[in-house]
Amino acid sequence: MKFLSSAIILCTVVGASAGVWLIETVDSAGEVGFYASLALDNDENPCIVYQDQDNGDLKYAHWNGSSWDIETVDSDADVNDCTSLEIDAHGYPHISYFHRGFDYDLKYAHWNGSSWDIQTVDSDGMVGSHNSIAVDAFDNPHISYRTSQTHDLKYAAWNGSSWSIQTVDSAGDAGAFNCLALDSSGYPCISYYHASPGYDLKYAAWNGTGWDIETVDSAGEVGTFTSLALGSDDYPHISYRDSSNDSLKYAAWNGTGWDIETLDSQTEIGYYSNSIVLDSFDNPHIAYQDLTNLDLKYARYNQEPADFSLLSPADGATVGNYPLCDWENAIDPEGDVVAYDLWYTTQSDFSTYEEITGLTGSEYQFSDAELDPDNTYYWKVLATDGLSETWSTETWRFYVPDNVSIDGLELSVAPENNGLLLSWSVTGDTPSSVRVLRGESDPVAVSGSLPGETTRWLDRDVTPGESYVYWLEAT
Repeated sequence: MKFLSSAIILCTVVGASAGVWLIETVDSAGEVGFYASLALDNDENPCIVYQDQDNGDLKYAHWNGSSWDIETVDSDADVNDCTSLEIDAHGYPHISYFHRGFDYDLKYAHWNGSSWDIQTVDSDGMVGSHNSIAVDAFDNPHISYRTSQTHDLKYAAWNGSSWSIQTVDSAGDAGAFNCLALDSSGYPCISYYHASPGYDLKYAAWNGTGWDIETVDSAGEVGTFTSLALGSDDYPHISYRDSSNDSLKYAAWNGTGWDIETLDSQTEIGYYSNSIVLDSFDNPHIAYQDLTNLDLKYARYNQEPADFSLLSPADGATVGNYPLCDWENAIDPEGDVVAYDLWYTTQSDFSTYEEITGLTGSEYQFSDAELDPDNTYYWKVLATDGLSETWSTETWRFYVPDNVSIDGLELSVAPENNGLLLSWSVTGDTPSSVRVLRGESDPVAVSGSLPGETTRWLDRDVTPGESYVYWLEAT
């Protein structure tokens, strides 16, 4: 296919909560931008390796803070199928690529601070058409790759003076769409497609003496376009294409087995590319292609707020006219802000209900006319971080009697200590607890729950010259 024009374009988003995409052309000199791989340097400046198809060159672009520095890495590369880029601790780029030319070799390029060092990693046949690079803590490169003639998955590691190469999987047609990551011990882990027998997604991990290889998913034709990331616990997370169902799938090791789910099942999802990264909470973020709509899509996993319980009033309690509902704070594992919705109803199945939404605290006091006397109310609370929701672990009920009164109550108010001191006595039965309310037509609680034996309470939140009406409520 001949293109009239081609360019490599960088797209980035700016802003934490609401931003805009900034799109710019990095290189437009001929047909460029094929087989691009992106990484960020230590200052989070973008670095891109890609092919110049007009000249068959491998090129490298780096943003220096104000403009793009573009240079040719290999002028006889004739790159095909795959490049892979990693930045080391010094900010130097490491590149693996397939040198099609006349030799069909796997090659490696590294910036040493003043020039590009280029080496042939493996020249045994047609090797490297699918490759992936990672750099260890000593800035040594590791590369996984496929041999096109023997259809093997191979692995190469630089030991400081030479390349150590071994075959990882030679059973059938193995190694396509491989992706390499290093665990916390520096051991290589590889996800890849095993085309025959089986059309499966497979995973290989070095245990220190040999390769542990297992089938991750064998449900249909699965495992092309794999992308691998390791969590803080070294557990693998893999995104990949399910060709049988035209969908994007995700597999994660839970310590004893693989949790597998379909993320997007629209037609022609996950073709050509998908890429997974994990955030500081080990939550996956995946970028992938929707070929049907020619869209770039993004999926991320959000952890819901943790389980939480209701606190008061106790389940089955008899309350006053204005009960205060209280519950535990729901902790969000990712630190997101949590808001609450309180549902209440006289129907135990919540077939109809009222709700108080958008509460920022973990309590709510009912006001006048929200509750009808002589009714049992059922209530529960929903915590949300804006993306995921968690219900309270239980549904409780309380009863609002027809008349809540204190027999034989005498109440007096007098100024004292820059406030108003309320004093009362009860000649009838002592209630279990009481609250002081203030207001004429729609009184609200101004005290917390007080023991029933309490006979005095000082209201300091008063303004000189104002008049107040007080109530004493049995709760």
